[in-house]
Formats: sequence, structure tokens, C-alpha cells
Amino acid sequence: IFMYAMIGCLAGILAATSGTFYIFSIFSGKTRPNKATWLIWAVIDGIMLESYFRLGARETIFVPCVLFARAMIIAILLLWFNKSRCKLTFFDKVCIGGAAISLISRLGFKDPFVTLLITLVIMAIGAVPTVRKIYIDCGRNENKAAWCFLVVSFIVNLFAVNYAGRNFLEIVIYPAGIFCIDAVIMFFLLLPYFKGRRVHS
Repeated sequence: IFMYAMIGCLAGILAATSGTFYIFSIFSGKTRPNKATWLIWAVIDGIMLESYFRLGARETIFVPCVLFARAMIIAILLLWFNKSRCKLTFFDKVCIGGAAISLISRLGFKDPFVTLLITLVIMAIGAVPTVRKIYIDCGRNENKAAWCFLVVSFIVNLFAVNYAGRNFLEIVIYPAGIFCIDAVIMFFLLLPYFKGRRVHS
């Protein structure tokens, strides 16, 4: 158990490093986050943390703690300091509406595992505006190093799961889910690079 806790702690440190890079990049003006994504994640990361803890997650709880803190800080920067310097588009509002509807439907379920799955769906909805923004501007307004550190932290967090445990499937679904979401974001960040290599080859 101690080994799993140490791996989970390492994953949390990597996630915190990612968040630090991202926040400093916002202050430097190199990163302009999508408001819709971070508003959705600021709400849902806290709910996710509560659901995941109720499922019995302990060794892998460091990452969701860091993600909740990161999302709250970035949301505050965007709302109070307008660090993204952009307004919500119609597409952003549709995503926020979809997330809100999913969140309301979540209230009808008491099973922590079911609510965790719904929460992961809402997290995926929250990622859509950022994926769209990255596709449009070729990732010029995002910090690739921060997202890379985050993906690595999610991979490490998968090794913090005690697969011999009784409820390992319930515990692994969160780190696996957020890894898939951020892997998609990372794919679109790297897509211009691969397109450029194909053109020059």
C-alpha cells in the first residue's frame, strides 16, 4: 500500500508541475485558456473528487486534489482577471448547457460508480471547447509542456491503482478516463507538428 501511495504522490507532483507551468504561462500571455472548459472543470473536478473519495480511492487521490485546485485557480484568473481576453462563444455556451444538463441528470443516481461515470462524461464535454480551439489555432495559445506533464502524471497514476483490490475497476476508471481525455487534447496539440513533417517528407 505504501508503494502505491508513493506512486500516487509522484503523479500528484507531476500534475502540480503541469498546473504551475500552465498558470505561469497564462500570466506571461503565452496561454489563453478557453473559459468554458475551465468553468466546467472548476465545478466538476470538485464533484469528481468527492465521488472518487466515496468510492474508496486513497492512493490515487492526489491527482484529483491537484486538478481541483488547478481548475479553481484558472477559473478565478479567467473570471476576475479576464486572463483569456475572450468571450464565451455560442459553441462554448452549448457545451456549458450540455454539461449542466448532464450534471442535473447525475443527481438522480445514488450509486457512486454511476455518478463517477456521468462526471467523466461531463469532463469530456468540458474538454471539447479546448480541443476545438486547439484545432482552429493549431495549439498556438496552449502550453504543450504543461499538457505533456499532465498526460505523464495520468500514466503514472494508473500504476498507483491496486489492481489486486476488491474494487479496482471502480478505482481505475477515473485515472483511465482522464488519461483518455487529455490524450485527445495532446493529440490535437501535436497534430500540426505531424502534418508539417508529412508535408516536408
